[in-house]
Amino acid sequence: MTAFDLLKKWEEKIKVEPFQIDEKKILEKCKEFDELYSNYILYSLSNNCITNLVISAIKSTNFIYDEKDFNTKPLYNCTSLRIIGRCFTCLPESIYELKNLQRLDLFHTEIKELPERIYELKNLRRLELRGMEIKELPKRICELKNLQELDISNTEIEELPERICELENLQILNLYRTEIKELPEKICELKNLKKLYINETKINELSKIICELKNLQILVISKTEIKELPEIICELKNLQELDISKTEIKELPERICELKNLQMLDISYTEIKELPKRICELKNLQILSLNGTEIKELPEKICELKNLRRLELS
Repeated sequence: MTAFDLLKKWEEKIKVEPFQIDEKKILEKCKEFDELYSNYILYSLSNNCITNLVISAIKSTNFIYDEKDFNTKPLYNCTSLRIIGRCFTCLPESIYELKNLQRLDLFHTEIKELPERIYELKNLRRLELRGMEIKELPKRICELKNLQELDISNTEIEELPERICELENLQILNLYRTEIKELPEKICELKNLKKLYINETKINELSKIICELKNLQILVISKTEIKELPEIICELKNLQELDISKTEIKELPERICELKNLQMLDISYTEIKELPKRICELKNLQILSLNGTEIKELPEKICELKNLRRLELS
């Protein structure tokens, strides 16, 4: 059964809207169709052209993937392509003909190396490589000038290319559970970066240059061996969420209270023993998580946090 035979069968059975895919519900619906239970293709049409395509072959029982099956003609206007499952070991060469592609997701595939030609997908905005077995990124990835999101979580990647800092439109960088030990010195050049996830990496020091990321809104460093927050973290004026849970940090810098836009602060399961007295100045704080800390009393003026909706103390 080819990919497009499967697509035709799918069309007869179930209609799914783009980006509203609940895999559990889909698999439940498909239990009566053996070939679809293990493998499925979802897509949506616009002007009779496929615009969003998901190819999944998680169990690979009935699905045999062959590059010949990947005919790009009906996919010319495709903007989103997700290829999911361990039976996929390489990207078909024809994928580079998808000049309108904006999202490419290769979740948990067996692809061990991302081809240099990836740079040809000039309109790519989201590149999701989570769970792949790749160990490095191609140097020419920096030529994806429209890239806004890069997700390499749950991979064995040990370092980022220095030129990754040329991705001037990058807004989200997810390094969760990678082997990365340090951030490139020029990461501060990612002026549009809004979300940075370095949780469960090998990074053990938060460089001061990170404080030059003036548009950063979310910073997650949980489950790392980072021991200290630099005092100049207060320069991140747009920061809304800060998660330092399960790190080796023992105290918060007093100037953290200058983060006026901070809405969520998670310091759970750290050795922090007290909150800064000026924490009441975080007027926009909505969530404060102190679970598993050694904090025995709260500052008297914590009641001045009028927007606080959740205070976790267990």
